[in-house]
Amino acid sequence: MKKIKYLLLAFLPFFSACSTPLSYEKYSGTEDDPYLIYSVADFLDIGGRLIHEQNNFTNKHFKLMNDLDFKGISYTPIGATMTNYFNGTFDGNNHTIKNISINDYHLYNGIFGVVGPEGSILNLNVENFKKKDDTLDVSYTGGIAGFTFYGGIINNCHTSGSIESAYYPTDEYYFYSYSGGIVGKGYNYILNCSSSMNITSDVVGGIIGSASNYTINNCLYSNATINSNKVAGGIVGQVINSTYYDFYVQNSTVNNVTINSNYVCGGIVGTIDGQLKIDNCQSNANIISNNRPTFWGGGIVGANTYKGSVTKKLINIKNCISLCNFDVTVKDSESKIYIAPFIPYDNSSIEFSVYKGYMNLKHGKYWSYNQKANYKTIAIFTDKTNIDVINEERNGYILSSSKDNEIIADCLNYNIKWLNFNSLITLKNEEEIFANLNGRGTEGNPYLISNFEELSYIYISDQVKHFKLTNDIDANNYTLSDFKVIKETSSFILDGDNYSVKNLSLLNKNKYSSTLFTNLNNCIIKNINFNNLNINYDENIFNKNVYIFEELNNSEINNVKIDINLNYLGESLQTNQTFLYKKINSSNLINLDIDLNYSNNYDVYLQLFADVYEDCIIENFNIDINSYNYTFVDIITTSNSSCVFSNNRLNIYNATSLRVEEKEYGSSSINFHMDVYYNNELYFQQ
Repeated sequence: MKKIKYLLLAFLPFFSACSTPLSYEKYSGTEDDPYLIYSVADFLDIGGRLIHEQNNFTNKHFKLMNDLDFKGISYTPIGATMTNYFNGTFDGNNHTIKNISINDYHLYNGIFGVVGPEGSILNLNVENFKKKDDTLDVSYTGGIAGFTFYGGIINNCHTSGSIESAYYPTDEYYFYSYSGGIVGKGYNYILNCSSSMNITSDVVGGIIGSASNYTINNCLYSNATINSNKVAGGIVGQVINSTYYDFYVQNSTVNNVTINSNYVCGGIVGTIDGQLKIDNCQSNANIISNNRPTFWGGGIVGANTYKGSVTKKLINIKNCISLCNFDVTVKDSESKIYIAPFIPYDNSSIEFSVYKGYMNLKHGKYWSYNQKANYKTIAIFTDKTNIDVINEERNGYILSSSKDNEIIADCLNYNIKWLNFNSLITLKNEEEIFANLNGRGTEGNPYLISNFEELSYIYISDQVKHFKLTNDIDANNYTLSDFKVIKETSSFILDGDNYSVKNLSLLNKNKYSSTLFTNLNNCIIKNINFNNLNINYDENIFNKNVYIFEELNNSEINNVKIDINLNYLGESLQTNQTFLYKKINSSNLINLDIDLNYSNNYDVYLQLFADVYEDCIIENFNIDINSYNYTFVDIITTSNSSCVFSNNRLNIYNATSLRVEEKEYGSSSINFHMDVYYNNELYFQQ
């Protein structure tokens, strides 16, 4: 009896597959009375009727009643052509279809080959899906569907397994295979889906390979590996012909994923041709590329390929976090790397977003496109970052060391600031950040600041808030790119209460300039000292400019002392240009004491009062300059009669040679008292 029992069990898959097909007479196929699928035979009958009856089941509903195992069955996708597509609604009822194996070549591959404009696939789990085909021809493969028409919906579907599609073997930008964990290529909605599919293909997305005018919401790609010969993205491989700004990728996550990409890779989206909004997405991926002539990469988007006329920002990235690491080695010294924390393209809007990871770049020419983050955006490069390339574009973002061996990137001087990374994860919820401070942010009850991290919060709010130091702050462990306001509409009032911020450093590499305070609008900074502020440059700096105050509007700086050390870390003599005030409008700078100490391998060019516009008061300031080489002081005023300059003093020490010029533009009267000291003796007085 045992032998007979085992014999029957061995033939059960055969009997199941050959059992009586689905009886359509039992059900009406409506939403309330769907066709019920109990067996593999029932399921396969759907595809058979599509082919033999030319019936795409428009407005018909199916519901899966059991888990199905297709082990040992060579599977042909349901609706595998553009003429015989599935156009009904299939509800998986949270059951699982497992061990689907597609070994023959088909143009469209998945549980469903093609899903029509009224088709929907819902609540389906696909386990151990396998597609392997070496045919060098175009193919579209997804764990749920190979291709979807515009209008269809895939909701609450989850896949695992592997896709191995043949890909075009050369370096040319040409595609054969499009693959995704859920859909190969499509135009519809993908909602609440997840995949852990391992995928090899030309164009790969963790959720969808190629998409146009799509909405992807609340999707997850995790614990998987992508091998892409051309374009890869953690959620979407390629966005094409996207003409509507209501095309979203939102609330989606890439986690614990390795992406091997030969040409373009983005943490969320590979390439975009058109418009797209990416909102509240996170990517944690290791991105690898080896020995290719060109590589494009971004922590959120790899590249924008749109070539039409541009009238507005094409890509909006908001509330996103990238934890992607890049290991990129290109072919030779003439190869190019285009890479950025979010997207290597300047026609984009980036806000409330964070990048934290490392970039290990070798060989080639390092070109980083203008990364213009709007506000409340930060990029932190961890200590594995290594840039061993030729930097030919000086407008790229800047690398500099920071707290805990991390590196902060200042993207073209656009609002990349040090803040506590854990706080930035919820940066859009500023009430949660301020809730950690003592005080209410009002004039009578200001927020109390006791450390440097809390001091950085002054830039977060869109409304005027009051802050007050409670003690001296030692910033010895911090290095900033610039200390400045993150958003032009930011306003704050900072009362140092005569305490000091000391030992702050600005280490700049491959950058034009450093700015201490800039874009102050409706701000007040008073009663505070900045002691032992160090601005350090290495030998790669093209032009070593320093701005103390730049672009002040309707603001006041009062009773502030700044002690700055400007250090050049190279060996050859360099020229430094220092601008004390630049682009000042309707602002007061009163009772300032500034010490500028230059290293002995600097020639110094100091410009005072550049572009001071209307309704400004600059008075009672004292400037001490310690310079050991040639020093040129250019006192320039570009202002009108509404500005007042009075009782200001300049002291120059130790210069080997000195030149002073005074120029006046406009009708403002100047009361300028200048004492020039040389080797601690009065040399010149005006």
